[in-house]
Amino acid sequence: MFGWSNRVLPLLLLGLALPSMGLYLPRPQLPDHTRHWTLHANGYGPIRIGMTVAEAEKWLRLPLLADGPTDSDCYHVSPGAPEPALTFMVRAQRISRVSLFGQSSIHTDTGLQVGDRELQVWKRLGRSVKASPHTYGGEDDHYLTWWRSDKPGHYRGIRFETSNGKIAVIHAGDDSIELVEGCS
Repeated sequence: MFGWSNRVLPLLLLGLALPSMGLYLPRPQLPDHTRHWTLHANGYGPIRIGMTVAEAEKWLRLPLLADGPTDSDCYHVSPGAPEPALTFMVRAQRISRVSLFGQSSIHTDTGLQVGDRELQVWKRLGRSVKASPHTYGGEDDHYLTWWRSDKPGHYRGIRFETSNGKIAVIHAGDDSIELVEGCS
């Protein structure tokens, strides 16, 4: 008589009614300690290119969820609901790239973020930015790539994918930033 449906149905109805009443449950957020972290050529905040997923999870204080099997040479992980735009590429069991796919409050250490105008990249990073045509975009879509090196043979960079004159995607990391179809 008082089965599970009598307990679940009121909660389900409440969940459906809240949005129509203008009440929304708060969207999950990244932990407060990450609020001032930025995306940079070496990673995201203290999470560095070359770390393991477990090391990154300790810094985030959140689990990173894989988008598929983790036993392959390359896969992606993300914190999921708290920041769906943020992903980490893992190659050879090490983080090789951090990406922002879509709107996010996260920005680069130079203050750039998804949605900014392409011109801002040039203003902030100058002539060291290399422009190339976007593989799948129109003639006004570009890859704007900036590299730096701490020591010989050790390069890290940031690549801005632009669409219609605005930043659409940002990648930071090693040569993985040049991969255009996920892991290939």
